[in-house]
Amino acid sequence: DIPGLSTRTFGASSNMNINNWGDGVSNPGNSLLPNNMGNLTLNLTTAYSGSWQMGGAITNIQGNLTVMQFGTTTQRALRFTTSAGTIPTITIGGNVNCSGGIIEFNSGTTVVTNLNIGGSVNQSGSGQIKFTTSTGTVNANITGGLSVSGTGAFAPGTASTLNFVNPGSG
Repeated sequence: DIPGLSTRTFGASSNMNINNWGDGVSNPGNSLLPNNMGNLTLNLTTAYSGSWQMGGAITNIQGNLTVMQFGTTTQRALRFTTSAGTIPTITIGGNVNCSGGIIEFNSGTTVVTNLNIGGSVNQSGSGQIKFTTSTGTVNANITGGLSVSGTGAFAPGTASTLNFVNPGSG
């Protein structure tokens, strides 16, 4: 762990690259990443026991969010919101890229998540992007376009609203 990391703010052009964090048995907690950072890349090749629950602790990534791999044989998820309560707004200033592992913006049962993506959404390889996995709701504004390829999945969910603001720009 990096002492004081959850209370720090990083610049818009900063790069946080996380490779093989943790022991593979217990998952890193939701307070181990700063809430305000530039680019975040996860390339976790350790076999994790479950998904990484952010619980609304990460709400502002100023640059790109990239998940390359999350686990070994069983791919796990980076989950932004997981339970009822507050209505979080998540802002990702750049692109959302997923070529391995899973990104879940809302896995709660009654949570409404407001999501603003300043770039494009790109799913490739075995990566999966799930806006909601249960009865939660995601209201997403995506400035760029959408690219889906590979063997993974793009799943907006039945209660999601995806607004492509300027799809020709991504």
